[in-house]
Amino acid sequence: MRSGPYYHNMVGILTEAASVKIATPIEIPFEKLTSSTRGLPDDVIILPDTTLKSLKEGLKPGSYPAEYTGGLGEAGLANLKAFVEAGGTLVTLDSAGEFATDYLGVAATNVLKGVSNQEFYCPGSILEVDVDTAHPVAYGLSPQTAAYFVHSPAYTVGEGLRVIGSYPQGKDPLLSGWLMGPQFIQGKAALVEAPYGKGRVILVGFRTQHRGQPHGTYKVLFNSIFYGAAEPVD
Repeated sequence: MRSGPYYHNMVGILTEAASVKIATPIEIPFEKLTSSTRGLPDDVIILPDTTLKSLKEGLKPGSYPAEYTGGLGEAGLANLKAFVEAGGTLVTLDSAGEFATDYLGVAATNVLKGVSNQEFYCPGSILEVDVDTAHPVAYGLSPQTAAYFVHSPAYTVGEGLRVIGSYPQGKDPLLSGWLMGPQFIQGKAALVEAPYGKGRVILVGFRTQHRGQPHGTYKVLFNSIFYGAAEPVD
């Protein structure tokens, strides 16, 4: 299994560091991908929490030493698209879901995009997520799982996409912390599988491994890796 490569840039460095922190002790093999990487893996790529703009452009040239600036560029984004189309699994963490929705055009919409902080605000709280435990990505999770939400996305999805986890309908999902405007996310998807070409995108709309702390949702990242690297059994 050659699974778990993650894209590295300095904008998403904290999310990347958390992924490395939790994967290393259990010996999940991974490699760092940058804009200069030649060739892509054949199974799984993880995008850290970073917007589409930051993914493409990275840090502005001249703002930091050259080795820390720049992003994937248009060619790099196209390579990621080709990777998924050819059968790869792309795992997008938190705001990296923009790559799937805005660049790949998968049928998912972030309902919080454009909503003001006066209407909806969740700066770092624990929310309840209803989970489809029959899906491989949710293996080992409780049907009602606690997830860490920090200015994260929440999705409505179109035909052909599978909702793996969603916020409760008609119920305040707040378990601990501060949440203003819960009605915006009630019944909305927090974890989604989107088929794309011969591959798939797993959109993770919460901090599954935030600072290496929320052990209860590590499984989402690990299961996504193993799911993407799995081979069909005859």
